Amino acid sequence: MPHGGEAGRSTEDAALRQLPHTQQRRLDAVEQAIATSAQLTSGPSRVKLVELVYFTRRFTVEGAAMQIPISVRQAWTWNNDFLLLVWARLRGK
Repeated sequence: MPHGGEAGRSTEDAALRQLPHTQQRRLDAVEQAIATSAQLTSGPSRVKLVELVYFTRRFTVEGAAMQIPISVRQAWTWNNDFLLLVWARLRGK
């Protein structure tokens, strides 16, 4: 009998195996960028920013800054850092 999280995870794994190569590369790049961001001193707040802006799509960068709370300038810096990490992973660096 599968446990609560295992059934969902096997479904997720099956879905990921079916992703075209390009989409899998993008997903991997985003996951790696999030993992790298999470390791920083400000990691939890950085990940929260990414979550609010890109995953839930409930806030702009400015709106997410108010939720965390950090300055808008800091939010844009963290956003740019995240996007650069994704870009670097996609380029293979």
